[in-house]
Amino acid sequence: MNPLVQYPPFNFAGGFPQNVVGRISTEQAAALAGLDIKQALDWCQYDTKYAVAGTALPSTDVLFFSVQQGANDTLINNAAVTFQKSAMDTNMVQSSQLERGQLLIIESIQVSVTTPSNFDLTLQGSGNTTLPATLPTSGVTTAGTAGVIAANLERAILRGAVGKLKVGTNFFEQGPLMQFPSEFGITGYATSAFTGTAQAGIIVPSDGVANNGFGQPRMLRFPRIIEAGQNFSFIVNFVNTFTPSRAFDVQVILRGLLFRDVS
Repeated sequence: MNPLVQYPPFNFAGGFPQNVVGRISTEQAAALAGLDIKQALDWCQYDTKYAVAGTALPSTDVLFFSVQQGANDTLINNAAVTFQKSAMDTNMVQSSQLERGQLLIIESIQVSVTTPSNFDLTLQGSGNTTLPATLPTSGVTTAGTAGVIAANLERAILRGAVGKLKVGTNFFEQGPLMQFPSEFGITGYATSAFTGTAQAGIIVPSDGVANNGFGQPRMLRFPRIIEAGQNFSFIVNFVNTFTPSRAFDVQVILRGLLFRDVS
């Protein structure tokens, strides 16, 4: 817990925290009079956007947390391609707001941009452009599905895009996406492999991954609070509107404590 911030008390009516409220004593009922009882959860509020290779990134703002599950979203750099958001993409249940009875204390803002160093042989034609339609294989034989220098593309995204948190009408933490590292992702390997007889023009497949940061998130000095009914978003602007050499996705994670009504 941040010692500079006064967090809501986690005790229950002056006693030990209770995950489920069942029958309560007369003393507890008296202590709870006039209080709004909440459950506290370790929480990640997340939202994902996708970009396709071969099309320049836009200079206009990209708003995260504005499209809920079950609604259609568009690609970052191709508004003509739409896809329906699922739990894989977001846990928003209404556009730009928390559900009634909820309060989120944001302790870290994380941007997960993970770039594999080798293409799959088959890509989806839907909006989720970074997901393979079939399992990846090592049989990469064409330039269109060949590996790229993942670290270079990752750096171009993380340094060329600027994000900022907006709650209500106020802007808070902002900066290049590299300043919002993520504790989530795959890391730890990079290899190249080749089998068979060497021939001119054969592209050697590679296996590796580049992540945002080293698994250690940036903790906010002063956690931000989002109340139910308050509009919020994380706005990303690609200052460097380059054309990505491959599809990628960006997931923004607001990590902290969620307080919700006891049901």
